[in-house]
Amino acid sequence: MNFFIKLALVILIPSFITQADETKLKLASDEWCPFICIQGKQISHGFLVDASKDILKHANVNLTSLLLPLNRAMILAEQGKIDGIYAPTISDRFINSMPLTYSRACFFVNRQNKWRYTDIKDLSPVTVNVVDDYGYDGGPFDAFLSNAKKSKAANIIFRTGDIAAKTNVQLLLKQRIEILLEHEAVMSHLLTERNETHQIRKAGCLKHALPLVIGISNSHPNAKELIQTFNVGLTKLIESGRFTQLMETYHLTANQF
Repeated sequence: MNFFIKLALVILIPSFITQADETKLKLASDEWCPFICIQGKQISHGFLVDASKDILKHANVNLTSLLLPLNRAMILAEQGKIDGIYAPTISDRFINSMPLTYSRACFFVNRQNKWRYTDIKDLSPVTVNVVDDYGYDGGPFDAFLSNAKKSKAANIIFRTGDIAAKTNVQLLLKQRIEILLEHEAVMSHLLTERNETHQIRKAGCLKHALPLVIGISNSHPNAKELIQTFNVGLTKLIESGRFTQLMETYHLTANQF
């Protein structure tokens, strides 16, 4: 065999092997910046997105991020049509990673509205807007929302869409909705983006923060292995200092969680 042909094979064969061994992973979510941010109609960056990219590229996993309404993404993941979800509500439908961080959800109203949340009893006389299939505390309040959805409670409005959080804020600013439940860091980002921080006030928060995880569908044949790989990579990301750098990039601090 010609020397140059042999040399070409030596160079090319390892690259073919690498491509064959590469795992492809599709994770979906709606827009939820600063955790999941978009450009145009595509997920492009955000704390969870950037951290996941860094973790998975070192494990030879090719990550694709899909912008979808969260309720639709949850269905597609359960059907095995996508692999998993960024920051799903905590449930046994997914094999979940270790938490990357925690996020506290709070109630927001227009400044002239005097209503305040202290516990679930305060919700009886008012109408609250949430996003369908969002996780808010990974515990008792999510269970309350699940029951409200099943019973079709009139005072809990479940909204959908791939930019549902942004739409809800616009409706609140226009005073077309009364009360909005949203994660504090997300609300801060949206109001700062619109320069509307003066119009809205925080009216109380849930007791428990939501663990933000990566969830791989139980229907995925390698879900446990992928999550184990992710957890190992997350530990390395923290130890390297890159995790702290990402937190700072997206203005996420401990007092937000």
